[in-house]
Amino acid sequence: MKIWAVPIFLGGVLVLGSQAVVCQDWHGKQSESIELTREHPSGYFALEAKTLAAAPPIVALSFPKVENPGKIGMEAAAYLAYYSRAGAEEGKILIGNVAFYPSDQPAGFLLRASQAFAELKEKHPNAANVRLLVQMKPIHRAQSWAGVRVTVAAPKWKDKPGE
Repeated sequence: MKIWAVPIFLGGVLVLGSQAVVCQDWHGKQSESIELTREHPSGYFALEAKTLAAAPPIVALSFPKVENPGKIGMEAAAYLAYYSRAGAEEGKILIGNVAFYPSDQPAGFLLRASQAFAELKEKHPNAANVRLLVQMKPIHRAQSWAGVRVTVAAPKWKDKPGE
């Protein structure tokens, strides 16, 4: 399976327009972005039924604010995660991984989501509660990442990279 990511920058920040997307951070608060830290390394964005049905082949992820005082290597992984009606995670399918470079600068990435959607439809065709899960961790697990704080903006689903 090939997974690719293309970082795109405009003045250090990926510009994707404004579209409200329901997302939820680690303590259940809804907003238009999520914040990831060592204490709360994951968060998710709910997928609307029309997005799930359309299965867009590309997701654009933007990390407009990155605080990394130790400048340690950090990576983020994006998944299609599916949950039970009670909210328990039942499984997740990797869309792709990205690494920040420079490690303390805002960044944006395009990830190919088509294979993850195909796998979800094939193995879990009735999955209804699907979310884009974003998890962050240090590249070298032994490094302390105290003080690292990364904001993930609402994703943009695309049919083509240039949209």
